[in-house]
Amino acid sequence: AVQANGHAAGVMVTASHNPKEYNGYKVYWGNGCQIIPPHDEGIASAIEANLALWERPSAEAVAAGEVPGVFDSLPSVADGYYAALADGLRFRGGGKSGAASPRAPLVAYTPLHGVGGPW
Repeated sequence: AVQANGHAAGVMVTASHNPKEYNGYKVYWGNGCQIIPPHDEGIASAIEANLALWERPSAEAVAAGEVPGVFDSLPSVADGYYAALADGLRFRGGGKSGAASPRAPLVAYTPLHGVGGPW
């Protein structure tokens, strides 16, 4: 999404089946790769200099483009991402997702500690 939209950087929330204390985030630079030095140190310094909580913008304001510097990339990349993902799947019978398949894949989505979106 960072590269597709020409952004300077992006953040991805990470989590697993563990409690929220183990959740985190990954930062991606404009080249679409995870950050490396010296960018990680610059970001850490900026965080340390801004420990006071900010007022959280509403989802509606973000969706309307009313929050400078904040962009929800999901609507612009989700369809292409899912199409590429489906194109790479192999189904029983050897065909790709567009070919007739005897059985569709089964998917289980389990965001046990609530970090998943409303999917």
